[in-house]
Amino acid sequence: MKSLRPLALIAVTLVVTGCGGSSNTSSTDSHGHAASRVQLVAEADAICQRMSAEFAADKPANSSIPEIVRFAPARAVREQKVVAELSQLTPPATIAGGLQKIIAYRRTLALELADLARVAKAKDAAAIRALAKSKAAMHRELIAAATAAGLTSCALTG
Repeated sequence: MKSLRPLALIAVTLVVTGCGGSSNTSSTDSHGHAASRVQLVAEADAICQRMSAEFAADKPANSSIPEIVRFAPARAVREQKVVAELSQLTPPATIAGGLQKIIAYRRTLALELADLARVAKAKDAAAIRALAKSKAAMHRELIAAATAAGLTSCALTG
């Protein structure tokens, strides 16, 4: 059991990170045209700020495997909501590629969170290590893409 404790800590650290969303996305004008870059950045960052606040309000109590099993599924659902909300935005061409990268990274993180809950429940140390490594790499990519697109709140991973 003690050999799983460092893995649980790594997994908790990676699960705690995220970017996120709520509702009410509208990134087109009354004529259905794409939002301006400034408007899109404001809307996407607002989604991410809300999710960051939700994550901060529901931090894991500790780094135990049972705690990972408890909160990882809810985090996965929140990540999926972020993907859905960001996907509803209609970005101008100048930011479309960056937003699509962010959405792809968030989608992967949601899947990895669901997997993390599953492998933590099974107490699969090797799988926890592999997911921890993958999630760390995905977070680096997310930070780089969000920073490049000027989405400062979406660059935050915790």
